[in-house]
Amino acid sequence: MPGLRPFTGSSRDDSEDLTSPEALLISAFLHQGRFDPERHHITGDDIDGWGKLWEFCRDYQTKAGSAPPLSLVKTMFPEFTPSPDVDVSWAASKVRNAAALRDLRHRSRQMLMAVNDEDVDGAFGAFDGLQRPRGHRKDPVSVFDHSVLAEDFEVGKIEVPFPTLQRASTGGIAPGEFWVLAARLGTGKTHIGLEFMARAAMAGVNAAIASYEMPHKQVNQRLIRKMAGRDTGLLRLLDSDDETERKKGIDGVRERVPGNVVVFDPSHGQINSTTFVRELCSDYEFVMLDHLGLMQNAEGKRAIDDWRVQAWISNVVRETTLATSASVLALAQVNRTAESSPNSTRAPKASELSQSDAIGQDADAVVTMKRLSKRVMRYEAVKLREGPNVGWYSRFEPTRNRFDEISKESADELRVIDVSEEDF
Repeated sequence: MPGLRPFTGSSRDDSEDLTSPEALLISAFLHQGRFDPERHHITGDDIDGWGKLWEFCRDYQTKAGSAPPLSLVKTMFPEFTPSPDVDVSWAASKVRNAAALRDLRHRSRQMLMAVNDEDVDGAFGAFDGLQRPRGHRKDPVSVFDHSVLAEDFEVGKIEVPFPTLQRASTGGIAPGEFWVLAARLGTGKTHIGLEFMARAAMAGVNAAIASYEMPHKQVNQRLIRKMAGRDTGLLRLLDSDDETERKKGIDGVRERVPGNVVVFDPSHGQINSTTFVRELCSDYEFVMLDHLGLMQNAEGKRAIDDWRVQAWISNVVRETTLATSASVLALAQVNRTAESSPNSTRAPKASELSQSDAIGQDADAVVTMKRLSKRVMRYEAVKLREGPNVGWYSRFEPTRNRFDEISKESADELRVIDVSEEDF
């Protein structure tokens, strides 16, 4: 490439083994097209080899917004050959473990020197601030350890939008739980899912959304309006055609929301893989996946191709929540049998989830929904691991930002009006 001169790589730093943890992690970043070590809790202090290449990739990501292309890396660093098919999370764990071992060796040498000098304080001080690397295997806890039961009373749950569901779930979504919200296409799953996310942000939760079919800008607009609630002043600003007014509205919502939600869509890379879900669950307390049927496994096979792929994805999401303590709300489709009785007011059953029974089996909670008219939604918690199955109704008026729970009597009245106006 004209104008580019390759680095010589004469030092040990840039002539490391191509199978070293650093080389494998760099390879994984380059193949995914995004050089983001912070997301995997990797800092420059963790890197022992390939330092010049590492800094080059970091600088390129900062300036270009992506990892450098493989062709450019080959030109600048001809001694480096990227390894194929390296999992980012796996390679990152290897780098963290290697850094931890280097730290232990250094501390051990300091401790031995202090012991030889009969310096007790220095010997113990060598291990001050020592921490295990992220993702280490935890020690098991005895069933007779009363502290485990005490933790259950202290755990903070994420409040859910509807009072009936809030009561039945004994306080909402607990850390490490896997919830599923399911309905037929075009029913309004995303709208209701964002109600959950808005409620979490209002409670101070740090959350993330992986939107597989809707642009992040559209998701942001919907979510900001939900956070505004029924504040007509904020809603007026957010709906304004004037950019300055909209910015004022967003700033007004920001002031009232202690938490935060970030949104990823396909423009941010391959976000529909289980690997990316693991990354999100490592960085955020609450994650929404929209939706499970659009995900793929580690081999690139899509959920829609085979029920076994969907089952595998569901299993991995379940394992990820348990391993990270992050909570996941996944949206899912229900199959056509749910429409076999169009006049029925019941919401779909767990057995009517599309593609795999494993989704219902893996989830801690499954909530299904059905539009009964233009402004009436029926819900059923067809599975609650920690509570009874319950049903309820709500308004569904996105233009007025109204999704509040209503009684059966109010729902019946609204349905009659909707049918008489022939708007549905």
